[in-house]
Amino acid sequence: MSLRDTLRETGDRLQQAIAARRYPKAEALLRQYRRCLETLRPDAPDRAEVLREAARFFESARRMALAGRAAAAAQLAALPASRAPYRVPQMPARHTWEMTG
Repeated sequence: MSLRDTLRETGDRLQQAIAARRYPKAEALLRQYRRCLETLRPDAPDRAEVLREAARFFESARRMALAGRAAAAAQLAALPASRAPYRVPQMPARHTWEMTG
């Protein structure tokens, strides 16, 4: 399998992980993608093109992750605020050092 094929396959899996909001998996795939890029030889004839594609891919992945975070923030903001008190009303307030009995 060529480097470009490996990058494409890893990139596809990375985008799927981001779309599914599986960020730990996406982080691992991002490291794998970076390691693939590090194997690119400095004298490779298509080096500039591969790096341009990688830059476009990174920007696309970044935007997907930001959109996912924004969607999650909107979902959290839409949740109703809890009306239940923090303490149960029947329980008297006690200090943690207070002994009873």
